[in-house]
Amino acid sequence: MRRIRAIQLSFLLVLGVTPASADERAPDSRSLPPFQQLYNLILTHLPGLTEADLNRAAVSGLLSQLGNRVFLVSNAPPTALRSYRLPLDKTTVFDRAFAYLRIKNFQSGLAASFARAFDEMRSTNKLNGLIVDLRFAGGSDYAEAAAVGDLFFPREQPLLKWGDSSRRSTVKTNSINLPVTVLVNHRTAGAAEALAALLREAEIGLIVGGPTAGHAQVFREFSLGDGHKVRIASGTIEVGGGQTLSPEGIRPDIQVQVREELELGYLEDPFRVSTPGLGRLAAGSSPAGYARTSAGDLAAHRKMTESILIRESQDRNETDREEAPAPTESSPPAVVQDPALARALDVLKGLALVKTRR
Repeated sequence: MRRIRAIQLSFLLVLGVTPASADERAPDSRSLPPFQQLYNLILTHLPGLTEADLNRAAVSGLLSQLGNRVFLVSNAPPTALRSYRLPLDKTTVFDRAFAYLRIKNFQSGLAASFARAFDEMRSTNKLNGLIVDLRFAGGSDYAEAAAVGDLFFPREQPLLKWGDSSRRSTVKTNSINLPVTVLVNHRTAGAAEALAALLREAEIGLIVGGPTAGHAQVFREFSLGDGHKVRIASGTIEVGGGQTLSPEGIRPDIQVQVREELELGYLEDPFRVSTPGLGRLAAGSSPAGYARTSAGDLAAHRKMTESILIRESQDRNETDREEAPAPTESSPPAVVQDPALARALDVLKGLALVKTRR
């Protein structure tokens, strides 16, 4: 009943109709009038309003109140940043010890690609941790999300349940057994949310970033008479022992809020330097080196050092003098500027340090 009242109130606000004040309300003021009766009255007596206008307002209010549970196909949330031929977008190793895999879309073949990429990094590096980047990741292939999750479990146990389907982990001796951090943001949706929740629920991974989209649900698509299509949430997603994912999304363990346009740039180059303060950590601090200059900028700056200026002056005044080559300066190590990634690396480095001191 409360949901219906909220929908009706939203419909009124979309139209610009303000509910009556307390003095004007009837004794049963906590109830709202029947929707169809109100609709007909407004259509009949509000000058200049067409049926199309009223219908548009009603649909907008309805969709607004139902949030992540109902979408017109035209306004369905984006499931990925852009289309990719391969579900796994980027792999690398930071500091020769921390594997990084970025997933872009949950589709057939993802788990096999993930396992192959991790095995390659593990074979050539002594790994102390793993970062799974799910920022801007989407897709609704929950079977593939469960298959990726299975890589982390050595024993059989429940993984995911979606609608009438479910999957359990398999017994294996080569499961991934490293500290894990999972990067998420407001565009992490669907099967990506399910994987993040699964790893956290099993106490395998720590989630870093911003709250997720809240689209981890089973949707059914219906066609309307005018050609539109609508997707309605018809089932929930359960992870592990039965935790149901909420349409409110997943709250990270360590919250790091970054503006979307900056985060997109960091995905292309995590070492790029941006204006300090635009990437904000929830706790008000910034990761180590966040506002520092990158190695490339420092190298460029060295080209105009005092020694070079002096040498150029000597070349102009003493053209017959042969200059000895200047000593080569080693560039400082590049510093990760991506706030979420930097925080995830800090966590893994801290865990590795504690492990070596035990």
